[in-house]
Amino acid sequence: MRIRPQFADALMAVVLTCVSVVLGKESAQQGWSPLDGRGYALAVLAGLPLAFRVRAPLTVLLWSHLVFVLYVAGGYWPVVATFGPMLSLYTVASLCRPRTAAICAFVMAGAWVYAGVASPRAQMASVVAQALVFPLVLLRFGVLARRSTELARQLRREQAERARQEVAAERGRIARELHDVVAHHMSVISVQAGLAGFVFASDPATARAALSTISGTSAEALEELRRMLQVLREADDQVPGAPMPGLARVGELAERIRAGGVDVTLRTLGPGRHRRRIVMFLAGVTGALLVITSAVLLTDLGGSDDGPRAKPSPSHSASAPVLPAGVKCVAASCTGQDPELMGCTDKLVQTVGSAKVGASVVEVRYSRTCGAAWARLKQVAPGDRVEIGAPAAAGYQVVADAYRDTYTKMLAVQGPAAARACATLKSGKSGCAAGRAGPGPSAAATGGRPGGSGTTTTGQ
Repeated sequence: MRIRPQFADALMAVVLTCVSVVLGKESAQQGWSPLDGRGYALAVLAGLPLAFRVRAPLTVLLWSHLVFVLYVAGGYWPVVATFGPMLSLYTVASLCRPRTAAICAFVMAGAWVYAGVASPRAQMASVVAQALVFPLVLLRFGVLARRSTELARQLRREQAERARQEVAAERGRIARELHDVVAHHMSVISVQAGLAGFVFASDPATARAALSTISGTSAEALEELRRMLQVLREADDQVPGAPMPGLARVGELAERIRAGGVDVTLRTLGPGRHRRRIVMFLAGVTGALLVITSAVLLTDLGGSDDGPRAKPSPSHSASAPVLPAGVKCVAASCTGQDPELMGCTDKLVQTVGSAKVGASVVEVRYSRTCGAAWARLKQVAPGDRVEIGAPAAAGYQVVADAYRDTYTKMLAVQGPAAARACATLKSGKSGCAAGRAGPGPSAAATGGRPGGSGTTTTGQ
């Protein structure tokens, strides 16, 4: 149990006063006048005010020295009344400015010299030495106590600031995760609303199922928004009560999409993945649904009431290349884009070159379908830099900010042999890997998300 400072000061004042009274009984044996009523009263007046030494240090110091002078003037043993002046000087040195403490030290030295002059049996050399040494020692201990108190206060302030920063960082992290979840809900609502409007007259059952999905998803989105606002509120330090959606709820996502009339097959590979991979998977599914819905609308609504029109004959010179589902760019349009967001990963990518740089590995990643390459650096430390380049083309580079694999943006190249990936570690080591002609597009990819852990994940 912690003792309150005021109670500790009062207890110390009572103890020192009792010691002074007990010590005063030895005055006659030391060759001094025995204490009478006035002597005991002065001893008590010199000790009890020490209970207020922290609240009024200067007042207690002046009072204790005044009582000490009166006590010595009465012919009593000076040692009995020295506890008050000494403790009050230590308190002033620990609480007040050094200049004020030095002046109070001179006051104590003067009172000490006066006690030696008033005593007929005192040796002045010893008295002067004591008048110089005792105040200096008390000043030194008081200054050390003040510095220790200031350091303790500074440490508490730093700890409080560090705790505040950690809470703010955790609040921001939770808000970002909730933002991803809400964005997914909005995408599902958008897709289902388009589907409901399209089949409202021709297939009422499907339209009702889509509207039911919109109702449930919007309710969840509102709940997530409420939790996100609660996290961002500065005055509220509580985290959301419900857990964040994870892999266990992927089945719910698939069922919700199936309810809208889209056939979805869910496969789970490996023990588990990072939350960012799940969010990116959900974003990919949403993008695919948007593409499918747009294609259906353009195909069914593009006709006229006059009947079917003749199909134009295919022209290889005017037709655009047919891209696999989910691929959103090809060749020059991929330059500067994120390879995963553009759908150039998974089975469409392969490592066509690699080199070891210190403890890290730099790789050239190439997608024949997208006609682009990018660089990936594995076993990364913050501050490491990786870049992708090609002859007569401006490359891209990125600096790692955490201990995770890092990848650059894509760069359109003529072939895998035209790409070159270089890495410069924070330690100063550097190295490059040149691309080389590899197997065709049917070769299995060596990793999942370009900036991830290198394992294949669902939907990437």
